[in-house]
Amino acid sequence: ITSAITLFDDDLATVWRMISFLYTSGYLDTAHEVYVDDEIACGNTNSPHAIDGEIAPTTSTNSQPREQVAPFSNVRVYAIAEKYNIPDLKSHSMEKFRNWVKNGWPHEDFHAIIKEVFRSTPDSDRGLRDVVSRESKNHCLELLEKGDGFIDEIKGLSEFWLSVLKLGVHDLTERIKEYASYGETRN
Repeated sequence: ITSAITLFDDDLATVWRMISFLYTSGYLDTAHEVYVDDEIACGNTNSPHAIDGEIAPTTSTNSQPREQVAPFSNVRVYAIAEKYNIPDLKSHSMEKFRNWVKNGWPHEDFHAIIKEVFRSTPDSDRGLRDVVSRESKNHCLELLEKGDGFIDEIKGLSEFWLSVLKLGVHDLTERIKEYASYGETRN
């Protein structure tokens, strides 16, 4: 019996952000490199790379770097918060993601972000899915101007396209109602 918990299916940087949130109510989502050190990955807090007995990312020469930029980090944190049922972390990561989407437009890898959102969240969870769908609807002409490459990248995401279509129809219906009520008030 050991005191280590092994999370085989979870990305080290994402777990690190989850733990950071649990201790500090926040996490960094900036681009950085995360290295996996065998001793630390196995939970050895006596490793020379551990900080004050805590497991931390390291720059071991035997390690492989993995870059994660803010939108991907927040999507992965959202998914892990769902997986481990941490509602405050889920809300926090969604707010960070929403802010990034609002302030980070346009992003050349938006197609990859869409794929990550729809790949990593359950069909029943509309949180991040609605954020990327709404942003895509709002910027649909810009996205289509990217050419067939963008469409080819997300061609298989029928739920994404259906979501964008529903939002577009909803907005159009609201505008029609608004226009109709404007005409009624003029008569």
